[in-house]
Amino acid sequence: MNYLIYQSEEEALQRSESEAISNGCTGSITKYWSSPMQTVDGTWALPVDGYLLTSEEQNNVTQDVIFPDPEEIDA
Repeated sequence: MNYLIYQSEEEALQRSESEAISNGCTGSITKYWSSPMQTVDGTWALPVDGYLLTSEEQNNVTQDVIFPDPEEIDA
C-alpha cells in the first residue's frame, strides 16, 4: 500500500477530504476518501492508492510505514 505522511491528523484528513470532493462525494455521507493511521513515530500515514496525486505528492509516496502493535495501543 502507498502512503503520504503528514505531521498531523488534521492535515491528512484535509487531503483525504480534498480527494473525496474531487471524486464527487460532496453532499454525501462520505466526507473522506480514506482514513489516516498514526505511525509509531507519531506522524499520520494516509493510504493513497487510487488517489490522483500531484507530482510533488508522487515524489513523497512511501510504502515504508511502521504502525504500532495493536496491543500497545490498548495498553
